[in-house]
Amino acid sequence: IVKGLLRDKSSTHAIFRLQTVTSGFYVRNTNGAPTLTVFEKAMPSYTVPQGLAATYGETLADIMLPEGFEFEDKLTTSVGAAGSRSFKVKYTPKDTRRYLVAEGIDVKVRVNPKKVTDAKVTGIKTMYYTGKSITQKNLKVEGYRAGTDYTVTYRNNKKAGTANVTITFKGNYSGTLQKSFQIKMPVPKKNKVYKDKKYQYKVTK
Repeated sequence: IVKGLLRDKSSTHAIFRLQTVTSGFYVRNTNGAPTLTVFEKAMPSYTVPQGLAATYGETLADIMLPEGFEFEDKLTTSVGAAGSRSFKVKYTPKDTRRYLVAEGIDVKVRVNPKKVTDAKVTGIKTMYYTGKSITQKNLKVEGYRAGTDYTVTYRNNKKAGTANVTITFKGNYSGTLQKSFQIKMPVPKKNKVYKDKKYQYKVTK
């Protein structure tokens, strides 16, 4: 570790040139004489953080790490999509004079879907009986993508009455929304001919 030792003849000080990439050193005077103590810094022992969790939309700042650990990325970094995500942390021991800072430690973070409890749903309107299953083609959930963030299912949507709509969130989101709409019988129009499987009839009044 000690690369060279020089002594200034005009003084009582020893001059040292050190290689300290992975080493530490300190100098103290004992009875007026300079004393150099050199030692190798050791890798600290630590336990890799487990059970880390976040919610979609959060950042690393929202994750609490054990004492001594910190993320190597900026705390404003997004935790990413729902699922298991990997990040690197470093561990700084209390005694940095004798121990190195451990860097590049891989940790797993479970990113949970964000629960949706309320959202603006548009495009639902009263429909009229057709004899077939009726859906709402213009239904949208503002701020979310159909098919990617949610799916839509229907119940009681064939006969006249109240039809039920269930919006189920998925992917980066979780939760359900319940909506409904009315299916009414159409008002017959005068002089129009109507047909069904057996009969044909015309409205005269």
